Amino acid sequence: MSLSFGETSFTFLLSINNSPEVKKYIEMWKDSYLSKMVMVDMFDSIKVSEEEAYSVYEQNDWKETPLELVNIAEVLTDSLDVIEIILKELSAGKDIRDLARQYTKRDSLKDRGGEFGYFPVTKHGEIGKAAFKMETGDVYGPLKLEEGYSVFQLIGKKTDTTNYSKSYEEIREELITHLTLIKFEKYVNEYNAKLAHKYGVEIYEDVLNEIENTYLNLVVVRYMGFGGEIFAVPYTEQFSGWYDIWLKSKDLAQ
Repeated sequence: MSLSFGETSFTFLLSINNSPEVKKYIEMWKDSYLSKMVMVDMFDSIKVSEEEAYSVYEQNDWKETPLELVNIAEVLTDSLDVIEIILKELSAGKDIRDLARQYTKRDSLKDRGGEFGYFPVTKHGEIGKAAFKMETGDVYGPLKLEEGYSVFQLIGKKTDTTNYSKSYEEIREELITHLTLIKFEKYVNEYNAKLAHKYGVEIYEDVLNEIENTYLNLVVVRYMGFGGEIFAVPYTEQFSGWYDIWLKSKDLAQ
């Protein structure tokens, strides 16, 4: 019995789908998408009441919940090849502003070297969220946005002292968003700590301390054919605060 071209292609695809390596990567990306769905559900479940926000405003409790301003320099591009160039140049000590003048697709910021100017961490979506957890000089990315791929460096951070004299109505949205981010990070870290305790996670710090690390900005892509490309492995959110919580709960249990 002979197979037609269509039948041969179908048989080939079935054999590829059943290969151990393809199954491994399918599971890896499935876990990644499921984790993102869980994170979205978690974020949507976080609520900040009007009373909570106003209480923070009224008590001037800014030391515990400061409204931070950040300034970044960014390169935004549609090409992962350009991202690879950017990361290599940054690792070699190139100024990100010079790279932005050459590569960024944000025309309004090109002459400014991709510099945003100071803005609240509650602005600019995922960029603001990431910048909130960074230290001056840190580089972040590539971050996938609707507009393309973003690599940026935090070049300044300060507390917005002008908000002390503003009315509640003026800062309400920013304050609620900021408190939501704080609650969300706390919730995720506590949730992960509980899972680590439940499933008996063990971390061998002596082994980790023996590993030699080299700081290198690097992005690896997988080519999909017909010009398509994706990251070689899923992007992982950086929530490491669970470790200290888990460690304390582990010590108490002992």
